[in-house]
Amino acid sequence: MEKYIFVLGRDNELSILELTSFLEARNINFDVEYRDDQYVVVSLERFDFSIREFGGITKIAKVILENINNEEIEYELNRITFDYGNKIRYSINGDNFLRDYFKERFKHEGVKAYLKSDVSRPSDSLRLDFEILRVKNFIGRIIQVSNPEEYKKRDEKRPRFDEKRVISIRLAKILINISKAKTEILDPFCGTGTILQEALLKHMDAIGVDKDAKDAEMNLKWLAVNFDIKNKYKLVNGDARELSKYIDKTECVVTEPYLGPFMKEGYNKELVLRLKEELTRLYRDFLCEADKIVRGRIVLIAPVFKIKRDFVKLDMNDILRNTKFSAYKSEYGKIPVIYSPHRTRLIREIWILERFK
Repeated sequence: MEKYIFVLGRDNELSILELTSFLEARNINFDVEYRDDQYVVVSLERFDFSIREFGGITKIAKVILENINNEEIEYELNRITFDYGNKIRYSINGDNFLRDYFKERFKHEGVKAYLKSDVSRPSDSLRLDFEILRVKNFIGRIIQVSNPEEYKKRDEKRPRFDEKRVISIRLAKILINISKAKTEILDPFCGTGTILQEALLKHMDAIGVDKDAKDAEMNLKWLAVNFDIKNKYKLVNGDARELSKYIDKTECVVTEPYLGPFMKEGYNKELVLRLKEELTRLYRDFLCEADKIVRGRIVLIAPVFKIKRDFVKLDMNDILRNTKFSAYKSEYGKIPVIYSPHRTRLIREIWILERFK
């Protein structure tokens, strides 16, 4: 099996869960050789996918050398022919020895090489011709880089877009991959249809439910015109607490339910306790209905309210008491995963639910 280095996005716990779930869903045998907060090194049975399928992976490198000292590294690198042309922009990440080696090599080979020292942002890596990454004993060459500009186009050019109300495209892709869905996604709180949109782009069928699904309908019609969409979608004007009235069965659920009102100021205790009671009823009723129709995983977001130094959250174990679902136990991270995007007052928990075995 060949080894690859996956560079994780800012929510590293979610990124690891996304990667491992993605591989498991596609029956790709793998072994995690090394992991930390920035990188995961994985041995793969096969590599037949694109970084564009992920939301939480920023770069992928193929390991070219490992477990050797500097003298052996130099010897092995001298045996490798790189196709970088005679004028390049490059970066060497994580090792002074490698920087010195390639500087001398480019000089010896007559290559006009311009070093870019900081390529932490994918947009910087996309401008490079050659990038080497060292993680512990693994040396890899970057082979794929994510392009955040693609997300921006899909986000802002949609007919219905409000960044205060919509889940990000990046997070939607992560949650869909974590669901391990292969053919179909149901979003019972579909809003403007971001999760449905990303499911369709991943060649799955999509079902959306909302009290008023017209925003999702406009966005998905726009998507079908502007992208090569071959799968089907269905939208229902309805209540997530009555799912079994509209849908007989579905593979997986991925959703961000109602999390409470958008707050410009902080939360006060009275409001939070009222919201907790209201949302507990909503989540319980929705999950009891989902229990009747969902065969695979449920991946959902739940709110965590901060009042000064205290945190108030929903009791998900109590909410699940009358269902056949429980929190997934992962060897790669604790569930739920805390998700706290920049410039937001509301903290989120990402829950992965599976049926009892």
